[in-house]
Amino acid sequence: MYGTGFSLSYHGFDISTLFQGIAGVGLMVNGSQIPAYMGAPGAGVIPFAGIGYPYNVMSIAEDRWTADNPRQDAYYPRLTVATTSDNNYLNSSRWLKDGAFIRLKQLSLGYSIVADKIKKMGLNSLYVYISGTNLLTFSKFKLWDPELGSNGALYPITRTGTLGIRIKF
Repeated sequence: MYGTGFSLSYHGFDISTLFQGIAGVGLMVNGSQIPAYMGAPGAGVIPFAGIGYPYNVMSIAEDRWTADNPRQDAYYPRLTVATTSDNNYLNSSRWLKDGAFIRLKQLSLGYSIVADKIKKMGLNSLYVYISGTNLLTFSKFKLWDPELGSNGALYPITRTGTLGIRIKF
């Protein structure tokens, strides 16, 4: 795990950032079915899981290995709907993904106004700023936020933004 940041100021302007990340980590993509609206590309991780096979979509049938579709880059390996086989759920290196990422955890931009104009209004200083958290994430892993670990069914990391004014009298 690592983190780094910087702060710069120039003629009343300032910027500060914090980056965080992790390297050399693998994610065993073994969470239960993740519906498309939660970030998976049209399908869940474990196909044909659960009662009634919830959330299964056409992409599972179209992007899996079969004798008619022997592509080595198919997203899913050979699958079965047989209830006596657990081959769809076995952990293997096929489901081990690179979980490394770097995230712009915090960014703040601001401007300090210390001028005669604001002193006439009875103010000593006026500072205007905008800041945000969790703004950008760079990762090879695209199914869900890599900081969630191996199960993407958890609540995602939130992005926030703030606009503010600090006044000194």
